[in-house]
Amino acid sequence: MPSAGFGIAATLLFGLRILPAIVIGSFCVCACFFNFNGDFIYLYAVSAIGSAFSAWLAYRLTHSLTGFPIALVEGESIILFLCVVGPLSHLITSVLSSAVMYEVG
Repeated sequence: MPSAGFGIAATLLFGLRILPAIVIGSFCVCACFFNFNGDFIYLYAVSAIGSAFSAWLAYRLTHSLTGFPIALVEGESIILFLCVVGPLSHLITSVLSSAVMYEVG
């Protein structure tokens, strides 16, 4: 979901205090995408929580692997961010959303 990428960027910029806004924003984006269909409320909620968890994981991985503040000016930190933090954090939202979409139909 695009909202997960924006959520990760916002979390890296503003810190963990932005996570509730990510949940609300992702829920609204999903609801708008599915035309506010009440049958998919479970999908909206799982996607929103997955986006927030993805942002939280990216924040923690970035801080533990590359340090804080992240400047992304050294080759090693760029490679770690692009090859480890990005794929791992986005994988969560993709797997959760796909599983719920399959279950909902």
